[in-house]
Amino acid sequence: MAALAPRLAGLPRAEQYALWRETLPVLAVRRRSDLLRDLGALKDVILALGTEKALEETARAILDVGRWWP
Repeated sequence: MAALAPRLAGLPRAEQYALWRETLPVLAVRRRSDLLRDLGALKDVILALGTEKALEETARAILDVGRWWP
């Protein structure tokens, strides 16, 4: 994922969004450590699709889940 992230961040927003919608469910079924590593690699894509706020909300959601399922 880390190798693909810079290329994904450079795509037009509509293509990024379409790929994000396809990729997120696949990432969600992976082990937590793999998902977190992938999300870290995709931070530029998250920023491109949203704003700094989107990245903050993603981090907040990860922390919330970690509290419920340590």
